[in-house]
Amino acid sequence: MEARGSKRRRRAAQTRGRSGVFGTLTVALCLAVCGPAAAAAATGDQCGGAGPWCNSSLSPDQRAQLLLSALSASQKISLLAGNNVLGVTGVSGHTGSSAGAPGLVPPVNFTDGTAGIRQGSATALPDELAVAASFDPQLAQLDGSVLGDEAKNKGNDVLFAPTLTTMRVAQAGRTFQALGEDPVLASRMGVGLIDGIQAQGVIGNANIYVANNQEGQDPTGLSGMPGSPLGAGTLGSRYAIDANVDQRTLREIYLPPFEAAVKDAHVGTVMCAYNLVNGTYNCENGPLLTGILKQQWGFRGFVLSDYAAAHNTVGSLQNGLDFEPWPGVAYGPAPVTAALDSGLVTQAQLDDHVRRYLRTLFVSGVFDRLAYVDDQSRIDKAGHAGDAQRIEEGAVTLLENRGSVLPLDPRA
Repeated sequence: MEARGSKRRRRAAQTRGRSGVFGTLTVALCLAVCGPAAAAAATGDQCGGAGPWCNSSLSPDQRAQLLLSALSASQKISLLAGNNVLGVTGVSGHTGSSAGAPGLVPPVNFTDGTAGIRQGSATALPDELAVAASFDPQLAQLDGSVLGDEAKNKGNDVLFAPTLTTMRVAQAGRTFQALGEDPVLASRMGVGLIDGIQAQGVIGNANIYVANNQEGQDPTGLSGMPGSPLGAGTLGSRYAIDANVDQRTLREIYLPPFEAAVKDAHVGTVMCAYNLVNGTYNCENGPLLTGILKQQWGFRGFVLSDYAAAHNTVGSLQNGLDFEPWPGVAYGPAPVTAALDSGLVTQAQLDDHVRRYLRTLFVSGVFDRLAYVDDQSRIDKAGHAGDAQRIEEGAVTLLENRGSVLPLDPRA
């Protein structure tokens, strides 16, 4: 027996091009919102020995604090957001990028997962649902290692994977890219995926936090149209639906995969989702981001928003959002400066966001290695195709060999 589509995938040599679903975003929007394209990646050692934070014998916390102290106010604010609006369309290479602070903080590139890297041609890996169906954390780790290797060799530092949202509604648009409805299985497989990704020197991303598994209905039809603007639609669309979840259900069903990602896999980043939870948007939800994620679980990486999931500058700065990868709308220089000048956001809160970003880059070695380059010739495409086949075959589960179905008779 063979998983549906596996023959087709092998015939296609396990490669495919992946285009963004938001391909109709206009160039005018890019020019108005994001300004220049991302700075070119640095060459050589990205720290350069220019300051005491380049001393790799110091802890990531010490190095981050030293560098934070050397940054100007404008440089700190610039590190809160990305600078490439076209990334989400899939036409400009990386899904997102941060220009960094020239001479101090290197540029960082982001890309999408999870069934293959969303950047040109990539190995077509089985969906995460299939990975979960293998019930094999080692296969999950292998899947993650393929993703991490291809992300790295396409010049990326951060990979938006794995998706750990517990799936409860089959019609939800992102069900295929998550690990199913069982929080225990999703936790174990998610750890395997993250271990595989981060072993390649790429920062993993636990997404999409949290209870982001229901589309709702959008009478306008906008949010259901391919290529529609991010955030379009009315209350009830997946961008704005309010998930009302009691604390027991939240703790037992929705949070365990993320808790395992933090405590067991030491994931570098967590992505907050579009939707509201109990009346508050995820990316400005203090009880979820600060209370549970950072304080109770001890998460020391940085929280980044899904694209256009940050709505309120003050609310996000106060309640735990560290980085907005799609160019600063909530976290643009003007609104952040206004929030600081108003006194509603403190310098200490701003510094905490920037420190977390810097610390994560130090932990993952971004400052101390050569910049990754986009060079697909370094990818073992044949080897990765074999890995993809092995993972997919592992997802095929025979519950009962009724009627001696196996082994198959090649003459039949």
